[in-house]
Amino acid sequence: MPNLDGKKERRDAEQRIRLTNEFSHIELELDGNANGPRLRITDLATGEAEFFDPLLIEALLRAPAQLLDPYIVRDSKKENPPPRST
Repeated sequence: MPNLDGKKERRDAEQRIRLTNEFSHIELELDGNANGPRLRITDLATGEAEFFDPLLIEALLRAPAQLLDPYIVRDSKKENPPPRST
């Protein structure tokens, strides 16, 4: 049964953060629908979304920055980065 006082809607909105700059427009959302909490990151330009659990986020933090360089487009005139492997 939906909550009629709007608290759920406010809580959902509070768990979303939009980050933008000249290169990227993303939305971060805390998702609790899996076995544990995870972060849903949505590319607002394409609508594509991926989920990041705490283990994956920790791995990204420990990875050397050079590992991610091929995937980061720092010049808006460059082509799209290589596709992610799944």
